[in-house]
Amino acid sequence: MSWLHLHPERSHATILAGLIGAAACATSFADEIPAFKLEFPAVYVWAGLEVYPDVGDHPFTLPLGTSTFWGTAATVSFDGGSAVATGASAHLVALHAGEAAPSTTWEFTVGVEMPAGPFGARERRIRDAVIHPGGPHVDKYMAVTGTFKGTVPGPSLAPLYGFIHGSIGKHTTSDDQTLFQGGARLTPPSGQPDQPDQDYPVGTVLVMADPSASSLTMAVILAGLSALQVSGADIRQGPDGPILWELRGGLSHYDYPYAVAGGLVDQPVPPSVIQAMIAGAAYVSVQTPVHSDGQIGGWIVAIEECVGDIDHDGVVGLTDLARLLASYGCCWGNPCYDPNSDLNQDGCVDLNDLATLLSRFGASC
Repeated sequence: MSWLHLHPERSHATILAGLIGAAACATSFADEIPAFKLEFPAVYVWAGLEVYPDVGDHPFTLPLGTSTFWGTAATVSFDGGSAVATGASAHLVALHAGEAAPSTTWEFTVGVEMPAGPFGARERRIRDAVIHPGGPHVDKYMAVTGTFKGTVPGPSLAPLYGFIHGSIGKHTTSDDQTLFQGGARLTPPSGQPDQPDQDYPVGTVLVMADPSASSLTMAVILAGLSALQVSGADIRQGPDGPILWELRGGLSHYDYPYAVAGGLVDQPVPPSVIQAMIAGAAYVSVQTPVHSDGQIGGWIVAIEECVGDIDHDGVVGLTDLARLLASYGCCWGNPCYDPNSDLNQDGCVDLNDLATLLSRFGASC
């Protein structure tokens, strides 16, 4: 696992971005977020953070020479009250005979409001899947956008605020429903800022766990901490429970305050760790002396599906109906099959799926 750290060198735009990611197109927008990334042919993780963001659009960019197993681009729009990430990801390599490259592109929008008070964190996570033509195989994705408020670590009471964004993509050999997709929001267990400094470190986690291969892909992004302020990180059974798996060993360090991030890609893990996640018994703990709780942490939970909200805009509406109808009558193996429109996951988009969507038409998530 490697950690990246970020220090705000400018008054309004300090940035951490992409841990394990993909190629993105250059853009002429102001306040670009330079991205660091690693990736493998079958999986990527992309994550970023900005503190003291200006109002406006903040596109992620990647350094020259980055590899192109996955193409990923994202822009976070910040209006002072919310952050909305829009982007697209595509798998650019063919791993199986007959597959066409690039894959179908996944386009996403995911946003969240700023916390209401002076301290806190909010986030929204979504998941999706697209067919990789020619196989057919499925590329599965998750994305998160989070916002946070706190204070600069230490005795200063200067406010600290910003947004977090990240995504994960994995190429699977089938539409395997056993793949665990989830995440965790990390906050002090007490829910209160530290005394007397009022520090309130927070973070977010995205997880894809494959029970069949006993492997784990994870992104961890922390705000309000530096490398020296993270004394340990692990997955355990509850805030004070036994450690199931150690995350901290062998980390690389980048010595910048205010932000820390780490990532794992297809890392072998004991099967018990994945089973704990599936059972809702896995807790991510990041130990730190910055807060009197001694840690920030959160339960790993599966990303909740809003049934019928195929486009993830928070409402079951006409665009969802149109997408389902475009795939109506298509089954697994057909190029027109949309796994997200197959609401009951029986392998075909049919009358049962249409009836489910219509029964929830107009519902908000």
